[in-house]
Amino acid sequence: MITWTGQFKEGQKVQVIYDPNNPSDFTISNKQYPRTVKSVLIVAGLIFVAVGVYKFFTAA
Repeated sequence: MITWTGQFKEGQKVQVIYDPNNPSDFTISNKQYPRTVKSVLIVAGLIFVAVGVYKFFTAA
């Protein structure tokens, strides 16, 4: 899970989603939008790949 710091304050109530058969398998419901996070990571990855390919072909 990718989260940003400061998303929750100390003492704030949060929603915990867990598997009743395995309570140690849990996640905290957060304020992030999955599509936004995935999109940002994909764009960042594409930028890194583009820079790498550019450097590879322009290296002397």
